[in-house]
Amino acid sequence: MRWLSVCFTLSRRGNSSTTTSIKDGPPQPQQQQPGYPQPQFPYTGQFPTVPRTEQSYIENIIRLNRGKVGTFHTTYPDSNEWRDRVYTGVMEAAGVDHIIISDPRDGKRYILLNIYLTWVSFNEEINYEYPIG
Repeated sequence: MRWLSVCFTLSRRGNSSTTTSIKDGPPQPQQQQPGYPQPQFPYTGQFPTVPRTEQSYIENIIRLNRGKVGTFHTTYPDSNEWRDRVYTGVMEAAGVDHIIISDPRDGKRYILLNIYLTWVSFNEEINYEYPIG
């Protein structure tokens, strides 16, 4: 869709002129609000860098503890038979929405959905120093 943009400019003599242009997209809002001055920075040709920060999401914390035996407590609110379940296994992998563990006795693997995960416990110290870089 193309938008017609009309711009009115007032000169010091009080005469007004009209400029008509066609551009893509809807009209863009003004960059500066009256009464709120924007700081001016010299143009250096470089974009400012944003410092990296640690993101301690559960999947990242669990991923840092790969290879450890953990106890994974889950709650399935829509099931009476499987309401609260506990899984114990070796932490194999973790994604945004799931955890993969394996049973150390028979090697059977389980995919647990993070939406049902209530808490996780380990019988040893938890690795939590998230590597940045």
